[in-house]
Amino acid sequence: MKLARLHPSPWSGHPVYRLMQDYPPDGWIIAETNTDCDLTLCQTRPNCDGLGPWMVLIEDWVSLYHPEISNGCTGNEDVREHPRTAVLRERFTKPEFKGIICHHRGTFRDLVHLGLTDKLHYLPLGMPRRRAVNFTKAPSCVFTFINSYGQGSANFYNRGGDMVLRAFHELWQEGRRDLRLRFICALPDDLDPLLTKWAWQCPDVTVKMQHLDDAEFLTEVEIGDCLLLPSHRVHSHSILLAMSYGLPVITSDGWGHDEYVIDGVNGYRIPGSWGWMTGHKDVMREDYSQAIIVRDLMVAGLKSYMVQLADDRALLARLGRNAYDYVNDVHSVERMQRAMGQILG
Repeated sequence: MKLARLHPSPWSGHPVYRLMQDYPPDGWIIAETNTDCDLTLCQTRPNCDGLGPWMVLIEDWVSLYHPEISNGCTGNEDVREHPRTAVLRERFTKPEFKGIICHHRGTFRDLVHLGLTDKLHYLPLGMPRRRAVNFTKAPSCVFTFINSYGQGSANFYNRGGDMVLRAFHELWQEGRRDLRLRFICALPDDLDPLLTKWAWQCPDVTVKMQHLDDAEFLTEVEIGDCLLLPSHRVHSHSILLAMSYGLPVITSDGWGHDEYVIDGVNGYRIPGSWGWMTGHKDVMREDYSQAIIVRDLMVAGLKSYMVQLADDRALLARLGRNAYDYVNDVHSVERMQRAMGQILG
């Protein structure tokens, strides 16, 4: 057995890296101390110089540039000419650097284009097998919104939480009392005060403001029927976590969602949130300044799919079974362990 360690970083608590600790690669042990190791796994930000052999684990390429560039803020950046690009290229030529492991296919594709290094690996994220949800007994259809593993309010708008609340509010005003909405997050302070007041008073809305530990968090996910995540860009762990319980996902056409949500098969993708600028000179650039224009269109799309699933439980069950099978076939934690063992080997 060989020994690897996760290098401390602000992302150390992210569930993706906790998965690595709980389900280490074949032939490896993940150390919990700073003992001498055969390999250091750096979480997104490559800051492992001088620590011997090291690799980077990454969801999206922008985190390589943090804090110089933030997600969704590349619209005015020529990333290939950014000063940090040259720094990264030089750092990645050192013999101690062993490569970048991308658990999202779009990130792998983008890094090939950036040309930072040819030491690239694509490793689909894996989820442990869980008990599938039973959709046939509950009288109400329960929709869940998750705002990151931290459960705060910082990413509420980026993940589409305001559109979720608006859609449910309109359906409730239209007389739909067979729907339930659960927010596993805090509501932001700058949310429409009338909507906030209504959410707290509505008997069909539940808001879990307090932080939940891992077991409580998983329980809250499990009791839903469908995940609502109409975000600008992919949040692979949230999507796969819901699917691992057999919950279909209603998301957007934002960056990366098409890798996980197969429209009409294991969920739906609502058009309108695509923020990638197009054209030869616009590669690697995101601009969401137009998102507010299509917000009404996306709210209407959410409402349509929510009603469709609530009214057709056979459809809900079919999408849920497809989601469950998809995760266990394509994104099993065992497959991830084997593949990462091969990469590290």
